[in-house]
Amino acid sequence: MAPTSARRRAPSANVVASVAAIAVGVVALASCGGSAPDVPVGPDGDVDAVLGLGREIWGARCAACHGTDGQGGRGKKLDDGQIFELHPEIETMMAVIANGKGRGMPAFGEVLSAEEIEGVSRYVRDVLN
Repeated sequence: MAPTSARRRAPSANVVASVAAIAVGVVALASCGGSAPDVPVGPDGDVDAVLGLGREIWGARCAACHGTDGQGGRGKKLDDGQIFELHPEIETMMAVIANGKGRGMPAFGEVLSAEEIEGVSRYVRDVLN
């Protein structure tokens, strides 16, 4: 009996596109590096609520450009202590977040409350540095 050769059909375009999309998604998730650093627990055993709010805002609004840990990327590096040289007072940093700076840093004053801007400013200063 002569061997029969089975013909393989080429995968459909939809299957190829689905596999490609899954591969891109896996690579994107792996490159995210996880979530923003946790807020340390204070001496009373509780997390500072303002820093917790800042971490939430950081993850939602800032990490995409400045990196999950503030290591930089599209946005300025913020985890190296230079923030204290650029903005020795927290109020100047809050003004940059509210009003933006140049073409790279968007203004968040219309999007975030004053409490959220203070929270993310404190988070950068107290947790990322």
